[in-house]
Amino acid sequence: YNIPILLQKMKSVIQELNQNLELFFPKDKEHKIYNLSRSAKILKKESTLKGTLCRITIPSDQIKEWKDFFIKKV
Repeated sequence: YNIPILLQKMKSVIQELNQNLELFFPKDKEHKIYNLSRSAKILKKESTLKGTLCRITIPSDQIKEWKDFFIKKV
């Protein structure tokens, strides 16, 4: 078996299971970012006057929990 090809296929499958998203948390919901960090990898956080924008990678099975904060897929 060709190990590098197998590793590449495994990496592809894992990437398909994860989604890159942007979420926005208004000031009164920013406390939820801590919980988000327990189920997603936060790639970037940007504070604004109205709240915090987060760019994340999250497993597909966790997405539904955060749908109220979605901005877009990236």
